Order: sequence, then C-alpha cells, then structure tokens
Amino acid sequence: MILASIGRYHFFEQARALAGLGALDALVTDYTRGRLLAAGLPPDRLHPVPWLAATRLLPPSPRLFSLAGRLLAHALPPPGVGIVKVNSAFAREAIAQGHPVIVDHGSLHEGQVASYFVGRPGQHPGNHRHAWLIEREQEEFTRARGVLVLSELARRSLVAGGVAAEKILVCPPGVDAERFHRLPDHGAARPYRVVAVSSLTRNKGIDVLIEAWRRLALPYAELWLIGAGQLPVDTAPHVRLLGGVPQDELPGLLSQCDLFVLPSLADGFGLVVLQAMACELPVIVSDRTGAAEAVAGEAFSGVVPAGASEPLADTIEYFYRLRHERVALGQMARERVLARHTWPHHARHLLELLNQHATPVLPLRLGARRSVLAG
Repeated sequence: MILASIGRYHFFEQARALAGLGALDALVTDYTRGRLLAAGLPPDRLHPVPWLAATRLLPPSPRLFSLAGRLLAHALPPPGVGIVKVNSAFAREAIAQGHPVIVDHGSLHEGQVASYFVGRPGQHPGNHRHAWLIEREQEEFTRARGVLVLSELARRSLVAGGVAAEKILVCPPGVDAERFHRLPDHGAARPYRVVAVSSLTRNKGIDVLIEAWRRLALPYAELWLIGAGQLPVDTAPHVRLLGGVPQDELPGLLSQCDLFVLPSLADGFGLVVLQAMACELPVIVSDRTGAAEAVAGEAFSGVVPAGASEPLADTIEYFYRLRHERVALGQMARERVLARHTWPHHARHLLELLNQHATPVLPLRLGARRSVLAG
C-alpha cells in the first residue's frame, strides 16, 4: 500500500503501523527525509518531496491545489505497484494517472458542514467556504475506488452529500500510546484543571465552552485552552490561554490536567480525544464529534449536545464532583485506548476493510509480503 500526503502529520503513525504489518510499499510526503527517519519510518519506503510543503504556506486556490496534486502524483511509483491512499483535495491527479486510489477524508463532507452551523452567529472558518474545493473533492469521491473516513458521523455526512454509501470505509484513527501517556505532575497543590486542545474557533465550540465555564464559577478550578487563534468571544475568569504547542509538548501539558473537553460543532473524529484518554483523562465531547462513537456510555466520558452551554456546564460540574475519582476514571480511559485505539489496531482494521471491499470495487491481490495490496 502507498500512502501519499501533503500535510497530515498522523500519516507518520499510520505508515509506521502498516510497515510493522509488512503492508507499506511507499510513503510519499512533503516532510523531509530527516523528519521521517526521526519518526522511525523505514528508509527504503520513503519518497520525500519536501519542497511541496511550500504549497501549504500559500492561500488556497484551484490552481494551487491542481499544481500540488500533479506534483504529488508525479512523485508516486508507477501505477500497478499498489493501492494509493491520498488525502482529499490532492487525489484527483493520481486518479487521472490510473492509480487505484482510496481518498482519505479526515473531516465531514465539506458541502454539508455549513448546515451544522445553522443558528450559530459569527464567522466559521473552514474549507466549506470554498465551492471550488467542494467540487474538487466531490469529483475525487466519485472517481476513486473508495473513500476512507474516521467515523459513522463522517460516513453519514458523505452520504448526505451524494457519495455512494458502498464506497465509504469507516476506520477510526489510533494513538501512539507509548508517546501519549501520563507523566508525573510534580507541581504542588494546584487547581482542578479542565483542558481543551483545538483551534480557538466557533467551529470547535470554544465560545460555548467559555460560556459554560462562566456559568460554573467552580471553586479552585481553571480552564486551559491550548491552540492557535484568537478567541471568538471575551474570556472568562480563571481561563489560561497557552497558544499552539508542538505535539511533543502535549503529553506533559495534558498530564497536568484533570478533564478534557472537545465541544466541536462539526468534527470528523477529533484525534486529540484519544491522546487525552491515553494520558489518563476523562473526556467530554459533543455529539457532532466522531470521537463520541468511541466513548459514548462509558464512565470516563460524557457526550453533550453540540452548541449548548448548559448541558456542557452540567457535565463539567459532574466530573468536578468526581475529581477524587479522576485516577480511576483516567485509567479506564487509557485501558480503552490500549484495547481498541492504537495505530496497530487502526492499520489491521484498514487492511481488513480493504480486503472485504475487494469485490467489485477494489480488485486486490496479496503480494510477496503477505499484506501488501496491489492493484
């Protein structure tokens, strides 16, 4: 199998897991070879095209995406080597070259996303604002062999957007549980900490979270907001803005907190939920977050209606009252990750899906290495 990506940092973990199963033919990416080697990826499978990263620094446009797609397709091995998984919006040119392509779409259908914001005032940044990009992705969904999404929520949104249901493969993401684990919290007595990790936008429900926090006024508690951007509303007491942080710093910060919240209005999954669980945090997510499917009904989690501050405040207060049980709840969350949501789990599930999907859409055969898929 060939992974091809512009951006999408999680492709590293996915590629490493597939390589461990003998199923990675190549990784074509805009990251440097040095960074790929540092991530533990096999040297003989790497096809870095680092100058392609410049396309991520420019304003999105039809011409730019078409150019990036052509350059990415040019860097692929010849058609016939294997199934090519390409992130959405950059797959059209690989399809045109004759590669058997799976489109990796990490979000909801962009043409449907705006409906999630109905009744929510203010600006909602995102790809759903670009009609040309929606059209480009729709063409990819139509012409590709299959479309990979991360949740049933995402699958339903693609079907509502006109994508053939039989083409859609649902495979939740994983987490590196060796990298994401709880670290010692050496601080003295500290406040109870609620943490959110996301861009600071209305799309992620940050305004709803701040409104809920303002309602609560919990004694000896603080809210940490980790992520880039400018708050869409005025802040509230005992809210600390930490800005964007590198992934390597995230386990240490999560380990200093007691509860994780992702109140998104529209989210294909929310990988950071699994990262927080791996760091032994109870989690609260909205019902418009794909990760809700992984945690619904569990003692360590709460699922709340998207866009509603009162239920969110009530659920935060519920876990605050259980703060002395944080360790037990956090251990349950990590055990769930270890049992179902590591990257090896993801890779095995992905290969099973591709083989189940083999007829008639994906005619696959096993190659010399037992799990290598060839078109």
